[in-house]
Amino acid sequence: MVKFTEAQTKAIETKGSDVLVSAAAGSGKTAVLVERIKQNIIEGNYSIDEVFVSTFTNKSAKDMKDKIERALRETYNETPDPRLKEEIIKLNDAHISTLHSFCLYLIQTHYNAIGLPPDMRTLGQVESEIRLQRVITNVLEQFYVNADEDFLKLDQFVTSNKDNAALHKLVSDLYHVAVATKEPDLFLRSMFDQYISEDKLTEILDSYRAVIGRKLKKLDEDLYTLKAEYDNAERDEDLKEKAVDDAYEKLAVMHKYVLQALESFSREGYFKLPPAKLVTGTNAFIKGAAAFGNDLNERYNKPANALYQELGKLKQYTLLDVRAELSPLNGMNNQLISIAMDVISEYKKDKQSAGEMDFNDYEHYALDILTADDREIANRYKEQFKEIMIDEYQDINRVQEAIIQLLKSGGEENGNLFMVGDVKQSIYRFRQAAPDLFIDKSERFSKDGSGTLIQLNRNFRSRAEILDATNLIFENIMDKDLGEIDYTDEEKLIKGIEAAEPESPVEVLPVIYDKSLKSGEADELEIKQIVKLVQDLYKRGAAYQDIVILNRNRFAPDVMRHEFQKADIPVSIDINKGYFETFEILTMRSILSLIDNPLQDDHLAGVMRLPMFGFSEEEIAQIRISSEEKYLYEALTEYSGDENILRKTEEFISTFSELKLHAKYLSVPELISEIFFELNILEFFSGLAGGSARRANLNGLIDRALEFQSMNNTSLYQFISYIDFLISEGKDFGEEGSLENTDDAVRVMTIHSSKGLEFKHVIYADLKQNYTLTKVTRVYVHPKLGIVFNNFNDELNYHYDSIHGFAANDFLNIEQLSEELRLIYVALTRAEEKLYLPLMFKGEAEYKYDFSSMEKPSFERRAELKSAMDFLAPVVMQAQVPYIEVKETEFRAGEENERTEYANLEDIDALKADIIPEVRERLFYTYPDPDDTEVTTKESVTSIKRRNETIPDDAEFISHTSEVNLREPNFLQNSLEAPVFGTIMHEMMMHIIHQWQTLSVMEDSAKTAYIDALIDNYSENYELLSTVHIKKMKENAVRFFNDKMMNDLLNEQEGIYTELPFIMSQEAIGYAEHPEQIVQGIIDCLLEYEDHYIIIDYKTDRVKGTNLTKGDLRERYSTQMDIYTKSAMASLNKPVTAVLYFFDYGAIPVE
Repeated sequence: MVKFTEAQTKAIETKGSDVLVSAAAGSGKTAVLVERIKQNIIEGNYSIDEVFVSTFTNKSAKDMKDKIERALRETYNETPDPRLKEEIIKLNDAHISTLHSFCLYLIQTHYNAIGLPPDMRTLGQVESEIRLQRVITNVLEQFYVNADEDFLKLDQFVTSNKDNAALHKLVSDLYHVAVATKEPDLFLRSMFDQYISEDKLTEILDSYRAVIGRKLKKLDEDLYTLKAEYDNAERDEDLKEKAVDDAYEKLAVMHKYVLQALESFSREGYFKLPPAKLVTGTNAFIKGAAAFGNDLNERYNKPANALYQELGKLKQYTLLDVRAELSPLNGMNNQLISIAMDVISEYKKDKQSAGEMDFNDYEHYALDILTADDREIANRYKEQFKEIMIDEYQDINRVQEAIIQLLKSGGEENGNLFMVGDVKQSIYRFRQAAPDLFIDKSERFSKDGSGTLIQLNRNFRSRAEILDATNLIFENIMDKDLGEIDYTDEEKLIKGIEAAEPESPVEVLPVIYDKSLKSGEADELEIKQIVKLVQDLYKRGAAYQDIVILNRNRFAPDVMRHEFQKADIPVSIDINKGYFETFEILTMRSILSLIDNPLQDDHLAGVMRLPMFGFSEEEIAQIRISSEEKYLYEALTEYSGDENILRKTEEFISTFSELKLHAKYLSVPELISEIFFELNILEFFSGLAGGSARRANLNGLIDRALEFQSMNNTSLYQFISYIDFLISEGKDFGEEGSLENTDDAVRVMTIHSSKGLEFKHVIYADLKQNYTLTKVTRVYVHPKLGIVFNNFNDELNYHYDSIHGFAANDFLNIEQLSEELRLIYVALTRAEEKLYLPLMFKGEAEYKYDFSSMEKPSFERRAELKSAMDFLAPVVMQAQVPYIEVKETEFRAGEENERTEYANLEDIDALKADIIPEVRERLFYTYPDPDDTEVTTKESVTSIKRRNETIPDDAEFISHTSEVNLREPNFLQNSLEAPVFGTIMHEMMMHIIHQWQTLSVMEDSAKTAYIDALIDNYSENYELLSTVHIKKMKENAVRFFNDKMMNDLLNEQEGIYTELPFIMSQEAIGYAEHPEQIVQGIIDCLLEYEDHYIIIDYKTDRVKGTNLTKGDLRERYSTQMDIYTKSAMASLNKPVTAVLYFFDYGAIPVE
């Protein structure tokens, strides 16, 4: 018999009010639910058909029924009671299901209550998305026809030059957010005229001021901390007092201004920060502290300076300012709402006319049924259900909460609602889950006069070391501000059963790797370390099936599979992408496309190369050149050459003619099965590497075809179009699983997939991966925030932050980081016996906050973190506690885990091996005119430049034996390499220079602001760009457009052409070493004048501090500019000159 804890017993027995059980990971909540139902049935409080139990998944519902039946049978076997036997019989029809399934039951049972037909068909998820997109297209077409000024402005703001896909997505997002609310129309109408509503504008202003106030307080706290750091900093005996006084004085000045700003802000709602700056790393006092290991500049001074500058630049708004800024956006806001309302209305009509519904309709139709006829049906269920039980309550949405409230009886203080969940495991916000419902209810229930809150925090799953480490981590990174709940003693995990167990500390596995490794190489290195760990665990007796590798997103699945296969370790990778990219599915798509339309050369050539047809590349080429027809298939049908090829073509045409005949009479699933049979597709792909997975993928294609067929579609063309739609919309499926749960294989899965599961050994991988956090760029929709617009200048066609967007981005950052913390919690608490945390450090172990004194980092510090590793590394690396063990590994450039040696042809020949003559002939074949094989037909400008450079006769080889430590340029920081920065800078200039007509009439200050806005706009597409890079690009661009020579050239030009690619005969411009050589290049900018052209070539080279003269710089690029000008002259038949523009120097005409 199970012995329940005091808290579990309370959860089982408490009655008379609504009950909320906050059940931590591994606390036995399912056992509590089952026992509560069993005891209520035994005591005669209700029958099994008088309780409604909602689970999160259908599998959970089945498991719940099985466990209840087992519990009732065990009790019946002990004390045979006919009533219990009757309950077991009734269990199969009991209302134990997901809320979606119960809503469908209501619709099927009470359809007539709201006038629905009895035979409503449910659209599949993909089918409903296709239909929704079609409706959105139709609605938008009508808005384009009406051509309302505000709609056209919205279209200009949101869409690109290519298409209106972004507007489609925006409308679709708003639709999905709206239908996840109890009353979609009311939700949308509540946002009408929001940008001229006094209440809404005040709410936005208050949110903005709250963010500023928090940042000011953060800066105040940081400066207090910095003062203490200055006081405690070790000093060299020779340090001059002037350096110390200077540091303290500038700190005092800045802190005085911040305190004045805080006082002014709290009193009047605005403040002013005069110019101030802390000393930098060049100060002798700061430099001396760094020598003693305390880098005050990097840890404190630099961040404080940056925050001070940021606060100084923020606009101080009044309510009038907010109205002036946002009211011009009101028309676009209202148009977007009107579109969404029309889409909801038209989509509903579209579905109803076809007798169809989708999953969102389940909940809304159920609500309509329960509220129809003065809630007659709802009252009937209230009488039937003596108890409503909701599992995973933290993951329900607002519509589901409304349904629950209609089914339950009484208020919170005397109701019959029993809810179980753990808000720390709420990880489905992207599915419109509303964890705040759980949080708000738990706060109410913790006070008198409401429901009952019960905490279950005893963990019966994990070893004590895992629990202690999890508690240490979360009491220092999660709280109400970031995480949405305080991780108090009530939330801490406690070992469920105290028993003697061998020590099993959490293993932290930091790897310090060389800075030269790229991101993909770092991933590969981490995976290789994981493979080693798995091999070690297996040697120590762990079964592969007891090991799981968890990750936030897809972590290099191809590399993972390759490395595990190389180590001969069975692995099952749970991924949700890549199905349509597999070789077998690409092959089947080609075959199906050919059956539908053989005039597709790419598909035909690929299929002909398959082993079952056996055409070689040479044979396909012979068929192609034998005919003057346009398509390869036409050449194939009329081919009459080589007898061997002719036989193959006849067999191929015969096979496909037969399959085309089948396509006329068979359904798509039947046709696919016939193709498998005729061409031995399953057998062929099963014989390749990963054969079982490939076979599962092919069988999965039949399932896709059956799903397609259920949409009332039958033609092959429609199926191919359906697949193309899925690919274009990014609705790829994951590869089909080929391993059963019983197979002994290491599992790789996302944290979301692992929810509710447990594993003996958990490896939490890819912690270094930065989060992809959503922010408001143009327009954003959100269940709580509603619609958020950034500012848009439609005349100059650029957008920039609005006060609403600024406040919303702060909210979104906190909300998303809170969800990421919950994902970390779920990952850590999956482990039963052992938890492993691989940490990948680039160059050295650096932490985003200091935990050496075991002090919790501030909210602002945590709100700036970008990855799970940022949160975890300081705690697990610096804590020095017995339940965490750190095992460090260091790798340097050139180190390899495996030594690979390569042999050349001479080595093979020296073996004197018995090689087949034909193989030997091919292997050692010598081409005629070997010198010509060394000639490059097409060269870049750079390679020609290098070829023409000559080394002076008196030049000597210099060997540097000492290590040179050069200062790293600013734009190289944050891992963006100089060539990449140069490429992006060139692209920015391409965009900006086309705005010259606008820029030319602006004052300098307006020009600078416009360039800043353009660069901010274009920078959104480059995740690697830091604020340092963006600042550098802005300075470069402003310097260029304020340069007198550049202004003169641009004012006189008649046409601007950018990024012009060219290919030119080297012979034509005098550079060829051999006939037929060509050169290719790209001209950055070409200015057209009446009788000539001028090339402008941008250079991001560092010039200052190098002692390079104008002549040196001109000479460095003389070959390149000569090729550019000669090529342009040969093409344009006009004189062409060139100007080099160095962003770090200025303009240099090329003579």
